[in-house]
Amino acid sequence: MTERADRPESGRGGKAWLMLGLATLGFALNFWAWALLSPLAPGLQQELALSSFEQALVVAVPIVSVRSGGFR
Repeated sequence: MTERADRPESGRGGKAWLMLGLATLGFALNFWAWALLSPLAPGLQQELALSSFEQALVVAVPIVSVRSGGFR
């Protein structure tokens, strides 16, 4: 019979759920911010006189940065 103290993973369950919750919350916030930025792009293009390429960068750079691990 195996004692609970013999298992090294016995005390990590709560921390794993906390990390999963925080990662999910961070993903949701990043997606929400990007979803807000996309509809604003045409207005930003007119206001800042951006080219189509620059407008695409305004929308794409936050996602590429997050996906590549640039913001932690």
